[in-house]
Amino acid sequence: MPAAAAFVVPVLFVKWLSLAWLFGIAVLMRGLSRRTNDGAVVLAVDRCGILDHRLISRHIAWQEIKAIWPVNADRNYTIDIELRWPETTLRDTPWSVRIGAYCQTGYGVPAVTISMLLLDGSVSDLLNAIAQYRPDLLDYSNLRASAKVC
Repeated sequence: MPAAAAFVVPVLFVKWLSLAWLFGIAVLMRGLSRRTNDGAVVLAVDRCGILDHRLISRHIAWQEIKAIWPVNADRNYTIDIELRWPETTLRDTPWSVRIGAYCQTGYGVPAVTISMLLLDGSVSDLLNAIAQYRPDLLDYSNLRASAKVC
């Protein structure tokens, strides 16, 4: 609203500044629209491991994963992953992800948390995909839950 109201002000500089402001917002909105509609794969589980582009640019290989912590698939939107070598696996990630390695080594909490909240699919779907490749990584309760869904 302030940018639109500035067009009634007789000062030419304010009008140009308002126009630049509106153009900047339009560019930002277009960028957000393209990012949400690009159809890119955000999360993938395959024979190589787990790939979550929000966290890391490469797969977390199956041999790097020590365990996937128990989760209530009916209530939770995240899974927690404990890594064998957290500092090595998360070395090339942003600091906000890399801090998980220090939390795992210092406090015993999982190094990586994968959220399914804004993705198509559920935690049950993710657990089923993991069970296809490495059922040994799942907790017994989650292994039974994923078998019931199929």
